[in-house]
Amino acid sequence: FKQSPNDVFIAQTPQQLSFFQRFSGPKIYIEHNRGTIVQHHYAPSDYYVVFVGEFVKRAWIPSHSKWTVIETGLPDEFFPYEGTRSVILSVVNHWKERDWCCGFSLWERVTKDLSTKVIGKNPFSAPAKDWSELRHAYASCRVYFHTTISFTSMALREALMTGMPVVTRLQDIPFEDGVEILIGKDEADMRSKLEWMLKDLDSARRIGKHARRRALQLFDIKQFINKWRDLLEEIG
Repeated sequence: FKQSPNDVFIAQTPQQLSFFQRFSGPKIYIEHNRGTIVQHHYAPSDYYVVFVGEFVKRAWIPSHSKWTVIETGLPDEFFPYEGTRSVILSVVNHWKERDWCCGFSLWERVTKDLSTKVIGKNPFSAPAKDWSELRHAYASCRVYFHTTISFTSMALREALMTGMPVVTRLQDIPFEDGVEILIGKDEADMRSKLEWMLKDLDSARRIGKHARRRALQLFDIKQFINKWRDLLEEIG
């Protein structure tokens, strides 16, 4: 690897942090994990730290003087939500192996005997064949059940951008409970909210509409691009 004068090094893993230390020049570390949940290797002091969302940053007490929050953005290219299939959708890879953070056991208990659809690399499911198939699932299934501990999950954001109603166990999130999202206080409450969505298409569409409106504000791809451009210009 031959370094050029205009290079900016962007790391996302501890391995990349170690590798880039041998080079001079501006460095950025993208922090995806919440500090109170994942004991993650924190970046050296010469790195500019970018948290991928306010939800992630809140769990850290940043020791760096140079840090910012850039919420991950998505292009608005989703099919309109219809919710005509009375099915609970979840999109997760390697679910059983990551039960501690992705909530497979929780999902099993809460959705027992309910109609479900799972998309992802698992022994009991398969990934979507293409982007069109995944978008169709978001648009046609009634409600999305988010069991992971991460607000930065792309599948969650895709569901919200589609306009799906979402039931989640996350508590500290920038969506209004009962209006833009459905936050379960416990397993019984999550079950009740899922059953409500399966039975009430009008309410599902109303909550999904508000969810999409809020998601378009938070996950705007132009805002994401502009913030990254400004940061690179600042430190480059």
